[in-house]
Amino acid sequence: MESLITALYLVIAAAFAILIAFVAYRLIKRRPLFSLDLRLLYVRVPKKTAEKDQVEKPVLEQEINLTEQIISALAALKKPFALEASVHHIGEEIKFYLAVPRNSTEFAARQIQGLFPEAQVEEVD
Repeated sequence: MESLITALYLVIAAAFAILIAFVAYRLIKRRPLFSLDLRLLYVRVPKKTAEKDQVEKPVLEQEINLTEQIISALAALKKPFALEASVHHIGEEIKFYLAVPRNSTEFAARQIQGLFPEAQVEEVD
């Protein structure tokens, strides 16, 4: 009877060890997924000035439509990307950053410059 209990403990311990090894193997195998291999682009768009800081409604709608087109083009890649708008210090200009997969950097830059001809796109290291 005692040898049966010992054998049962050994079987459970072996099954547990196999489970841990399997989970560890899956985590190690999936490791490349944690690195998205994204390149960071800095998008510089000249500031448009309007009288008394008022943006006309048609101009605002046009800019929203252009931004929607950029997001749609990037979403069509079916790969992760990130957009960021930041202000480094209060009162400074708004800075736009775009993180795209390494093999899609040129595509993203061309899309932005095609929709916003005055925009400058620089790769950030």
